[in-house]
Amino acid sequence: MKEELKLKDGIWKNGIGAGISYINMIVSFIAGMIITPLLLNKLGDSEYGSYVLVASISSYLTVVKNGVSDTMIRYCTKFRAIEDKSSADRFNGLALLINVMFSIITLFIGIILVYKLHDLYGNTLSKNEIDIAVRLLKIMLLKEIPKLEIILKLQKVLIRNQLFL
Repeated sequence: MKEELKLKDGIWKNGIGAGISYINMIVSFIAGMIITPLLLNKLGDSEYGSYVLVASISSYLTVVKNGVSDTMIRYCTKFRAIEDKSSADRFNGLALLINVMFSIITLFIGIILVYKLHDLYGNTLSKNEIDIAVRLLKIMLLKEIPKLEIILKLQKVLIRNQLFL
């Protein structure tokens, strides 16, 4: 009887999670349909093009970190289900270390792109468009610094409490 309740409870939770995911996709689609014309109207074609270029670069740089987050959720759930706290703590420490590495790599690649954007797109974009893209990339990099600082502080706490070793 208890196993049936656990199964029904798990199915219920999965159904809620799937429903929330679909709602998120619908809201994102509607927001994109509303925001895109507004951005085109306010920014103009060239500025909007620079915005889309930087948004795609930012997406490429963060896609790997999202994979790490999904993996972290999967294994934390697995360790919690089998009640293995020491493995969960070690895995969390490892995941934080991987996030620090990806944040540093993202910052490094972003800094290189800031200085090399003129070389990469000098033939296809105007100087004004490249300057806008460089400014937007700098904003993206500034957004990455607080994440790195928070992750490093969490890593120090884990090491101090010997949860990582």
